[in-house]
Amino acid sequence: MAIERYATDKRIELLVYFDQTPYTLRDDEIDQMKNLLAFQKDLEKQGVYYWKFNGDEDFSNLVREHLTASLRSLHASDSIQPAQRTFSRGHEVSSSANIEVGNAEDVELLVASLRDDWNRDGFGRHTVNRASLILIELIANVRNHSTVARADIEVSKSIGVLRSIKILVRQHAAGFDLDNAISSDWSAYQSGAREHGLAKAHRLADYLSTTEREDGFAVTATVFDYDPIGSGVFDDFNVPSFRIEHDIPGRCWVGERPCSTRALMEAAVWSVKHDARRVLELYFGAVRATDNSLLGIEVTGEIAATVTQPLNWARSIASVYPNHFKNSRVVFHVSNTDTPTEKEIMAWAAYWSAPIFTDVNQLRAYLTETTRRDQERRAYYP
Repeated sequence: MAIERYATDKRIELLVYFDQTPYTLRDDEIDQMKNLLAFQKDLEKQGVYYWKFNGDEDFSNLVREHLTASLRSLHASDSIQPAQRTFSRGHEVSSSANIEVGNAEDVELLVASLRDDWNRDGFGRHTVNRASLILIELIANVRNHSTVARADIEVSKSIGVLRSIKILVRQHAAGFDLDNAISSDWSAYQSGAREHGLAKAHRLADYLSTTEREDGFAVTATVFDYDPIGSGVFDDFNVPSFRIEHDIPGRCWVGERPCSTRALMEAAVWSVKHDARRVLELYFGAVRATDNSLLGIEVTGEIAATVTQPLNWARSIASVYPNHFKNSRVVFHVSNTDTPTEKEIMAWAAYWSAPIFTDVNQLRAYLTETTRRDQERRAYYP
């Protein structure tokens, strides 16, 4: 009945959820599962979005977020001009709004509405969070450093093969030099201020740029939606790790936090030049590795490997985690990358006398044996 009403009245918000908690089917439940999968496909054909969750807590969080966004949309402030949507190339949806940058309620409402939209399209949790924070910081940058009261917001999302969210914030005022602005924010952070503004947007975005036209000065941020392409072996053994992925776009996973290799390297170069260890730790310090744990470094992929300058980021990791390198608690894994990059990583591993593997089975065997020895050591020396 609900789906029939939705088919005739698209103003109705239909929220459908499926539990993905692992479960072993009984023989008499196989047909039920087939019917469930067929039901999901039928929802897709009718244009009904649905979400997947794992367990009660995940379900509670999803429902709370969606209901909150729905309630807020019922009380939208008149100070947000209505969004307009256009469709292009079959898979990009563009939304635009003009917002009062000093109205916190309106900013919160806009972000909540977009988050709900991105969740409906199946963007990953990291992607939605990054895009939301970037939008907040870009609006705050206009509020704090411009004389204008309003800003144009344009958001587009690519839901094709290369999924992404693009955010543009335009102010009808004079522009600024992006590199100098980020450098200024980094200097403030190094001196003890909180991370904010363009520096935070720089760390979270895959690409950050500015344009100046007759209709104003704009900052544009792009966030790609992607899953790790690494082997996953370090995760299997609960080894904190860096994953450097030579792909399009170039990306790095610092622990569980995605970051573009471009942002990582720009921060590393600036931090070394200005002796800014606090900034370096902000970008490289998200791997939760204790002095007694192993630290994994995985390099994979064959596309645009030279862009990431492996030796530069490798030195940065060593400066943030010196004890792991001094105590031989670092393990390298290189796979499916080009020969020059592989040779460079091997040379760096040799410099630190660190084990390096190109075969995933050998890596798994090494981690199995190392884990066993560590457990025995802890048993004798608790």
